Amino acid sequence: MTRRNALSVAIFILLISQQAFPQAPSLPEHIRQFDADLSSIETFYPIEWSEHGCTRYSAFLAEEKASLSKIDRSKMDIDGQIDFDLLANYLESRQNDIDLMKAQNAEMRGLVPFQDEAAALEEARVATHPTGPEESAKILQKILEETQAAHAAFDKSVETGNGKPSASLARRSANRINGVSNVLGRWYREFDGFVPSFSWWCKRPFDDLKKALADYSRDLRQKGAGFVEGQDAPLVGDPIGREAYVKQMKTEMLGMTPEEMIAHAEKDAEWCHTELKKAAKEMGFGDDWKKALDKVKQDHGEPGEQAATVTKLENEVIDFVTAKKLVTVEPITRETWTWTMTSTQDEKTWPFPTYGFYKVMVPYATEEMDEKTKEQVFRGNGIHFLRNVVPHELIPGHHLQGLEASKYAGYRSRFSTPFLIEGWAFYWELRLWDLGWAKSPEDKIGMLFWRLHRCARVIVSTKFHLGLMTPPEMINYLIEEVGHEPEMAKAEVRRYLAGDYSPLYQCAYQVGALALKDLHDEIVVKDHMSERLFHDTILKQGAIPVSLIAVKLRSMVKSGRK
Repeated sequence: MTRRNALSVAIFILLISQQAFPQAPSLPEHIRQFDADLSSIETFYPIEWSEHGCTRYSAFLAEEKASLSKIDRSKMDIDGQIDFDLLANYLESRQNDIDLMKAQNAEMRGLVPFQDEAAALEEARVATHPTGPEESAKILQKILEETQAAHAAFDKSVETGNGKPSASLARRSANRINGVSNVLGRWYREFDGFVPSFSWWCKRPFDDLKKALADYSRDLRQKGAGFVEGQDAPLVGDPIGREAYVKQMKTEMLGMTPEEMIAHAEKDAEWCHTELKKAAKEMGFGDDWKKALDKVKQDHGEPGEQAATVTKLENEVIDFVTAKKLVTVEPITRETWTWTMTSTQDEKTWPFPTYGFYKVMVPYATEEMDEKTKEQVFRGNGIHFLRNVVPHELIPGHHLQGLEASKYAGYRSRFSTPFLIEGWAFYWELRLWDLGWAKSPEDKIGMLFWRLHRCARVIVSTKFHLGLMTPPEMINYLIEEVGHEPEMAKAEVRRYLAGDYSPLYQCAYQVGALALKDLHDEIVVKDHMSERLFHDTILKQGAIPVSLIAVKLRSMVKSGRK
């Protein structure tokens, strides 16, 4: 056999063997396939709170867990091991969320006994075997009767005080009833006018049920949770309890207890108060940091000037981090950000600047506010506070972070954690402080105010979920210990309690930032990696737990890449 023929035979055998024994996908490919499959499940089973939805999600997660167990983690490189750990942790985290959902469903069963029956109508339609019109009418009538009975029982509990649900349970149940109404509305629209007999059977019971659900939800919110039409929503949250809180801490890869997390925050708050007193003394106020803070609050821009101030500060901080070679800022990253003004309504929950995909949303006093509110908004968004907030929201904070994560680690987006997202942005506040970003004692007061605010977020939000602090106590803490304006403190607490964030979200700023600061001390200060490589490497990992980013950085140091 000639050498050419032998080579041809070898290639043929290799091709055949690859077809017979296809290689397993790499971890990034595996994760992309997992994400695509889960996205399909999420699209096909959008009612995650239903019994059927919970069961299907749990089954999918169990299948993926079994698939992952067949992969030999020990044979992977560092990046593969990180991806493996991210996926394994996500599976546990998502199942914990489902378990919490099921526990909350059980608590609501007496108030919302009909949610699964309603969901089943839409789930059957999506699965392409819809319930017939006559049978659907019977189900709607049954749900109507169950709604009326549950409503009557609730009204009786309010009148007698016997068995009245807590404000948090009433609010959650009202939200779920609204969800049921939306699901039924979506289901109804798919048949109304398209199936002639459907409206004949279902229009009357559907209209009656829709009204009954709206009436019941309204009474739960007003009589049960204290909502008053035309007024700001009451401060009612939904504490999850210590057991669920600890589970969430575990899946965030936090090696501490809730009590230890509070203790760390209280210790850092003491440091902030000490530094505030030093800055107050520089300003001529002795140890009275609150008087110094009040003076700093008076230094704010005029109406219409806030966006220009944000722009000026952002350009200044980009030049600062670039000149010091702290992190790479590509020209397109610097080019593609803007601002938009926050509406008066949104300022009730977003009283400070915040980032929203390529733009920073800037709150400030508006014409329709009363004079007291205008003054508080001015004082809460002064120039010296922006010196901390602008780098946090844009560059080197969230704007830079988001673009780099999408560019280099998009396949890890499902594993993102606020302990890196918010931790990274707040870390830069700490790093800029160390580098002398504060030009005056007034700047120091502004920066320390925000650091103290992050400490307070850990303390009040954790204590709330552990049942150790009420919403009024949370507001009072922010006013007395941090120096917030009353309306700003109320807006902050309202946002914490709204349920739009995970229970641990408010802790992520300080806990994540201090973890990154410790990592900086280890990798840059002790092991002499350059600042730019350190920060660029973090950005390219995506918003994953700090403990896994540490694994990557330590492997780079070990290999001599500094």
